[in-house]
Amino acid sequence: MFTLIKNANLYSPEHLGMNDVLLADDKIALIDRKIELTGIPFDTIDAGGCAVTPGFIDQHVHITGGGGQTGYASLVPDVSMSELVACGTTTVVGLLGTDGFVKELTTLYAKTKALEDNGLSAYMLTSFYGLPPRTLMSCVADDLIFIDKVSLAAGSRVQRLPSQLRLLCGSTAFRQKSADEVAGKCCGGYPPGYRLSRPGPPPCGQNTLAH
Repeated sequence: MFTLIKNANLYSPEHLGMNDVLLADDKIALIDRKIELTGIPFDTIDAGGCAVTPGFIDQHVHITGGGGQTGYASLVPDVSMSELVACGTTTVVGLLGTDGFVKELTTLYAKTKALEDNGLSAYMLTSFYGLPPRTLMSCVADDLIFIDKVSLAAGSRVQRLPSQLRLLCGSTAFRQKSADEVAGKCCGGYPPGYRLSRPGPPPCGQNTLAH
């Protein structure tokens, strides 16, 4: 199935100006200033000069809903597939927030898999903004190694913790503890290299446009 996007103001992610884009199924087959097709069936989308970019990677989304800090009424509904796609997101990293009690990791995992089944690239962070950590397996390290959707940025010992726990290292509650102390309590040391070869979203600070 071929789809021809005409008159696209293209970013890849650098600005390429006005171009046509030919899609073959879900792959980009050709980018050129002007593409003309004959002899094959295809659909045409006129972008009308609108910006066309690679899909965005959102590395912090409460896909099962956030809130809960001020009680039940502050709980937020989960995020729909259509809401993510509407803002150009094609890769998402889901996580719990301050609430690791009403919102559960099993539900977060299920929502991550559901988004993936519907066509998004979806991953998740383990635990929540609190100690002791809540995990799907026995500890954070086991979640990193053995749970396929748990994906955290490679780096220092603390960077391998959930983002919420990294934040806690600088918070008032943990100001008297070193980052390594918190890391040791959460996962008992530096997780092995088993996790490093698994594909996933790029670390924070790198290019956040999905190709």
